[in-house]
Amino acid sequence: QSSRYQQIAAVPTAEFEQHIAEVKDKGGELTSAGVRRLVRAEHVKDIAAGVRKQIDVPKGKFGVIYADPPWRYDFSKAQSRQIENQYPTMGLDEICDLPVQEFSAPDCVLFMWATSPKLADSFIVLEEWGFRYRSCAVWVKPQIGMGYYFRQQHELLLIATRGSPGSALESARVGSVHTESRGKHSKKPDWFRDTIVNIYPHVPRIELFAREKHSDWQTWGNQIA
Repeated sequence: QSSRYQQIAAVPTAEFEQHIAEVKDKGGELTSAGVRRLVRAEHVKDIAAGVRKQIDVPKGKFGVIYADPPWRYDFSKAQSRQIENQYPTMGLDEICDLPVQEFSAPDCVLFMWATSPKLADSFIVLEEWGFRYRSCAVWVKPQIGMGYYFRQQHELLLIATRGSPGSALESARVGSVHTESRGKHSKKPDWFRDTIVNIYPHVPRIELFAREKHSDWQTWGNQIA
């Protein structure tokens, strides 16, 4: 873990000097909390700029698309919990404008993650990408999360199709509810990716906004370290 002095050194000089001036004007002193705010603000700027960088359209056509859109939320209980502190997010229009149809095969199935607050937006994205909703699976998390009505413990994996990609063989069909603890922020259980491979083992596959690379998958996005 970095020391207080390493944190200060990571802050750009202009922001640091401005912060010191503001602290002096108020008759206060530099605190660890103040440094954390500066570091967090710089981190947010960096990743917000990253999401807007040009991403090349994948080559080829894919019959399976696995997507975890970086939804942008309107409210946050505290700045430290804003999703932008973890990874760059996108607005609904930005997600809808992604050229998914350009690399979707004529017969294609889409598996797309959606949270309860973004469920309505998710159906808009499906339509804009040229897909028709078919079904869904549920990831249940033992840990209780945040929420304004119910404290959330689940996410939805929507299944949508274009053309006639076919459905799973009976031997590859599993239950629609999977329970597994949360991992790193936004990381989904590998179980779902493995299940998709079992259903469509010989179809070209691509994962959008992947957090890591996997064999037999092409990845697209800028969240991979």
